[in-house]
Amino acid sequence: LEIQRLEGFLVGARGTGDLASFAEQDVTAVQRHLGTSEIAIEFATARLGSGKEEYVSFAFGPSITPTMIGHGDKQELDSAIRAWRKCIELTGNPTSKQKAMGLLVNRIVVPVLKAARTAKRIILSSDGEIHQVAFEALSDERGIALLDNYEIIYVNSIRDIGRRAVWKNSSGQPVVFAQPDFS
Repeated sequence: LEIQRLEGFLVGARGTGDLASFAEQDVTAVQRHLGTSEIAIEFATARLGSGKEEYVSFAFGPSITPTMIGHGDKQELDSAIRAWRKCIELTGNPTSKQKAMGLLVNRIVVPVLKAARTAKRIILSSDGEIHQVAFEALSDERGIALLDNYEIIYVNSIRDIGRRAVWKNSSGQPVVFAQPDFS
């Protein structure tokens, strides 16, 4: 029932992500291609009950029920991401960095880690400004860098997980086509 609700949401979403085409792929197919210690998170922008644009994500794992996670107001999170990035580039105010980091941890990291449970590999497909976030540089609610406990893999779309299975099973030696002309 939850899978059907999520697929229905994906078809009807008015987001900026590739949700409608993702809905064509069966959610259970994505789950089949994930390892036991992996979780896939698909971020999207959607207009929910408030009518405002919000970030949501969909968590998929081989042993969990697919879940939709609400992350909150898109504009607020986008502002926090921009402030955090400025601080990383050493052009921002350190106080702004702490405030932005707190918002990102509470609204993005904590809900994702709650869905991840025991997963050690998190496969992310981002949308909007979230695409500009290096998750390895974020920390959990205890201040421990995600890089210390998780392998983060970025994909353009959750559909890439199915393609990954094809790549893993391909046989033969790699072939490189090139014609360098250094003259």
